[in-house]
Amino acid sequence: MAFRHYNFFSLVFLATTTILLAGHSHGSAVELDPNGLCQNADNKQFCREIVYNLTDPHDALVSSIHKLVYASKNAKKLALKQGSSEEIDVCIENFEESVDNLKSGLKGLEDHDLPTLNINLSAALTNYVTCDDAFSEFGKTNPLAKTDALLEEMASNCLYLLTLIH
Repeated sequence: MAFRHYNFFSLVFLATTTILLAGHSHGSAVELDPNGLCQNADNKQFCREIVYNLTDPHDALVSSIHKLVYASKNAKKLALKQGSSEEIDVCIENFEESVDNLKSGLKGLEDHDLPTLNINLSAALTNYVTCDDAFSEFGKTNPLAKTDALLEEMASNCLYLLTLIH
């Protein structure tokens, strides 16, 4: 049982590190968020780490959504390793739906349909919360709680960046 928790922690740590360091691959001499895209974000530091050196809100949003798709796919893989339960099945289904929502949202952005993008980003965020709720309803501890929290933060960041698009 203890091994399972270490494995979970390792996967969450690896996923978080991969996401956060992906933007740092160009070296530390480049200033994070040089145009202040994240100055009004709820979590400025997290936003800066996600957008890194991007200066255009559109590009930052596209990059952030792609990172969220990748993180959602990894969350599904992690959920599949948890064993079978009703709660885990809800999470898996919601991670899959989130990927579909995010891809639809990118299509909406491509078509300059910002309301569609907003709806799909909000749906993805709701899916991550639904995973948490599945465990809460039965009074169980969510083994994916940290993953869900990261995904929720990433989705919130995408919604924030959407407000910068005109």
